[in-house]
Amino acid sequence: FSVAVILPTRGLTWESVRAIESVISQTHKNFKLIIINDSGSKIAGKLRKLIVSLGHKATLIDNKFNVGAAQSRNIGLQKALNFDFVSFLDSDDEYISQKLSIQLEKMITLGGLISHTDYVAMERNRDLINSAIVSTSLIQGPKALQKIASSGSPVATPTVMIAKNLLKKALSKYKGEIFPNGEWGGEDTAAWIRLINLADTKVVHI
Repeated sequence: FSVAVILPTRGLTWESVRAIESVISQTHKNFKLIIINDSGSKIAGKLRKLIVSLGHKATLIDNKFNVGAAQSRNIGLQKALNFDFVSFLDSDDEYISQKLSIQLEKMITLGGLISHTDYVAMERNRDLINSAIVSTSLIQGPKALQKIASSGSPVATPTVMIAKNLLKKALSKYKGEIFPNGEWGGEDTAAWIRLINLADTKVVHI
């Protein structure tokens, strides 16, 4: 099964290089990294060389001007229609090496249209790095939408994976704007509500 990984970034940062390298190190190798450069200028130097070195495994889209992360994800999703699944990644986050393979296996086994996982939140305080596991297990099954509506969404964007048929359905319904710009309460949360609503009960926590 093929997976498109949508990654918006704003030029060269050490975090964006780390994020890309975490995709390269995936045990599931049938992926394509779709990078949307939202800096308003061309990416150069080490980051462009890293992207070029991936060959057909990566596509770089340069926005002519800054449009924000939500619209950049929408642009990337338009390039992901031919893939079986779509995953998301932010430029300051990274995947563990088995992220795609584990999530794919569970989605296929359970027939999920959208899935998400727990994640490790890390915070640097001077020379110390604090970390904690954030559980999102309440957001699943027929009550997923109800839980988000009543208490907000703990789901982190890099943990989400969606199936192709859900992507196509959502792009059609929302006219290419799955992630709404300037949505009060969070563009990501608004996108998850839209997708979960269309996924019916097929929301899987992994």
